[in-house]
Amino acid sequence: MSETSGIEASGEVLAPTLTPGLWVVERSASTVGFSIRHLAVATVRGRFTGFEGWFEVSPEGTGHAGGRVDVKSIDTGMEARDEHLRSAGGFHVSRYPEIAFEADLTASAPGFRLEGDLTIMDRTHPLELTGDVTSAHPDRVVVTARGVIRRREFGLQWSALIEAGAAVVGDRVPIRLDVTLRRRP
Repeated sequence: MSETSGIEASGEVLAPTLTPGLWVVERSASTVGFSIRHLAVATVRGRFTGFEGWFEVSPEGTGHAGGRVDVKSIDTGMEARDEHLRSAGGFHVSRYPEIAFEADLTASAPGFRLEGDLTIMDRTHPLELTGDVTSAHPDRVVVTARGVIRRREFGLQWSALIEAGAAVVGDRVPIRLDVTLRRRP
């Protein structure tokens, strides 16, 4: 496979793709976000503003990826809620300041798949992210990746119920990464 052909899947070159090498997340042009149901009728969207990540792609088209999130950088648009999420009743940031993800990167036409381990509050569970390359240039690539976690698996136990019997906060948390990767020379 040539230096510029990218990741190959089932004999087909995916276009546009990541070329072999180390790619790092450009934080100023990226978003690490999530959403969660609240009071069974609303969706709260949030993001983390402190993070880092990388993709390393081999000439054979396989790879590895990873990232770290600074949990205290959580932003849901409401400071009181963010403070609660940082507290011992939430992510307990003073004890668990970081969320970590390590994964193997594989091509899956027409995009890619990251299968790895997500660690939140010292609890590690498998996470699969599926993604697409949405824009590509020789030294810069924009990717979108999506996945879902169950917050209770990670010890995030907000289980109050409203009168109708629905959970105040849902268990299912969709994750969306919109990241710009810059190739390291």
